Amino acid sequence: MRRDAGSPGSGSALGTHDVRRHESARARRAANGGLYRSDDGGESWKAVFAKENWLFNVMVTSDGTVYCPGKNLWRSTDHGTTWQQLTQFKSDGSIVGLETRPDDPKTLWLSVHAWDDAADGGVYKTVDGGKTWQDITGDLPYRKPLILRFNPATQELWAGGVGLYWTKQ
Repeated sequence: MRRDAGSPGSGSALGTHDVRRHESARARRAANGGLYRSDDGGESWKAVFAKENWLFNVMVTSDGTVYCPGKNLWRSTDHGTTWQQLTQFKSDGSIVGLETRPDDPKTLWLSVHAWDDAADGGVYKTVDGGKTWQDITGDLPYRKPLILRFNPATQELWAGGVGLYWTKQ
C-alpha cells in the first residue's frame, strides 16, 4: 500500500478515504475542509466539495451516489459536480454516523454528535430520500452514536459509540 503523497491533507490524522471496487481508479478523500476526488488512482486530486469544514464518514453507494455529512447532509449523483443539501439542522453538532438501506436507496439513517459534554445528539431516518426526517432516537441511552450499521437480514439498525445498541426497523 502506498501513501498518496499528493493527496489533500495527507499529513492529517483526520480524513476519510473511499475507494469503490467497481471504480478502482476513482477515490475520494475528506480532508482540509472539503472533499477531494481522484479519477486516476490518486495521482492527482480535484476539490469537489467545500461547503462544510468537518466531514466524517463520506459514503458512496453502489450506484455512485456520494453522501457528504458535515453540519448537514449533502448528496451528489454526478461524482461531486453538483450537490443537494438534504438536511437543515440548526444544532452545533456534526453528522457522524451515516447508513443506507441496500434494498431501498431512499432510506437513510444518520446520527448527529455534539462535541461537548451536553446530551445533544440523536438518530434520524428518512424514507423519501431526504425530503423529510424523523427523529428515531427514542430511549437510546447514549444520544451521540458515532457509527450506524443496518443489517438487512434481521432488519436491525445498530448504533455504536459508548456502547452498542440496536432497534428493529
